[in-house]
Amino acid sequence: MLGDIVPRCGTLIRWIWLRIEEDRENKFLFTDAVWGLFDILSQLDDDNHPGITLELSAHSPSIVDHYAQELECMINDTAWHTLGGISPPESLNDHHHRWRHGQRRAITYPAALRMVGRPHGLRFDLRAPVAQSMNKTLPRVRVVKALVIRGQCYRHFSIPKALDPIIRNLTQLRDLSYECWKGYSMVEFNLRHIRHRENDMLLYETLRYCRSLRKVSIYEGTSRCNKKLLRPYLTWQRATIGFGSALAKASRNLEELHVSDIAEADDFFRPFLDDDLLKRTTRKMFWWNLKRVSLFAELVPPVSYEDRIQAAGDAACRMPQLRFMELWYCNGQYQCVFTYDIAQHAHDTHKLELRSSWGARLSPATVQAWREAVCGRGPGMELEVRGQGEIFYLPQGRDVMCALVLRGDLLTNTSRRQIRGQHGHSYLRRG
Repeated sequence: MLGDIVPRCGTLIRWIWLRIEEDRENKFLFTDAVWGLFDILSQLDDDNHPGITLELSAHSPSIVDHYAQELECMINDTAWHTLGGISPPESLNDHHHRWRHGQRRAITYPAALRMVGRPHGLRFDLRAPVAQSMNKTLPRVRVVKALVIRGQCYRHFSIPKALDPIIRNLTQLRDLSYECWKGYSMVEFNLRHIRHRENDMLLYETLRYCRSLRKVSIYEGTSRCNKKLLRPYLTWQRATIGFGSALAKASRNLEELHVSDIAEADDFFRPFLDDDLLKRTTRKMFWWNLKRVSLFAELVPPVSYEDRIQAAGDAACRMPQLRFMELWYCNGQYQCVFTYDIAQHAHDTHKLELRSSWGARLSPATVQAWREAVCGRGPGMELEVRGQGEIFYLPQGRDVMCALVLRGDLLTNTSRRQIRGQHGHSYLRRG
């Protein structure tokens, strides 16, 4: 039916949600659906179309009745509307499926596979009928300008065998928003949902070969209903060392970059952290187009947060278009958010704000590093520093902090609404 509509009304299409209800009975369903859709969209003329957002999701139809009952109130939410309302997961009680007061006390291996799929992820099978009819060549699509994968469905995609070929064949892609799941490293089954190195490869390779990209948002979430089994729900596992530095080089054409966990600010700004002579050439690197950036940073007392924020200020001198930067940290003991922001116009007052759970202060040297970045924008620029020494009671939950506190675009608007609805109130207040 879509194939009949597109030639006549294709210019009216703005958003397509390809929603795969996937089970093991039909192993070719995912491949046929994606390849068939790409074949249809490849017929649209990019020159006469404002652009389409393509959203992908996959889930087993029966999971909301069993071990993923927390999804029942949000699995039908679209990107612009919450259909069934949102209720807190604490109301879930189903002893047969091991639910008690909104927590899954245990989960079997078959149940885990039904929820998240096989460890290698949902992938293309070139033996599928549609792939065979296209000589195993995925059509190129010019009209899709944004790709969205929201976190409300747990089934994950293979990076090398699904997402990578999809992104490579969206030749005019400008916006990538990917909310993947981190948890599922259960001791009992050693089942990993999304591996860090796969995410590293996706992000770096995408930036390297997809020159049309202008915005990248990647967030690794954790289940809010498996606080015992799915670690870490409050803690942070260090990102792959060296990937942040590679990302810094690969992101120089972007206008926005929002990444959590798989790249860390300490690694991203490493050339500005010390006086290593071998890194002087790297310091010549400029991000000419970057306007907004949000990164996870190990901001902990007593002094490590200073080094990172000061290094970010030195790097900001090489970001002439920068209007917003956010560095954040959250675990069970410390929470901290550093923000650089320009309100509306380039001549407005530039603001630094440090919100922390222990009342941190920015030293004169750190403020001076940012003042130099501001003065580099032109004469008469003013810098205002907020939050010095104040104690902020920030949420310990990572999802809650991202939904209620952070202003960067790590999460889609739908995911923000869902998290807010589940928690019902804001944790942010001053001491």
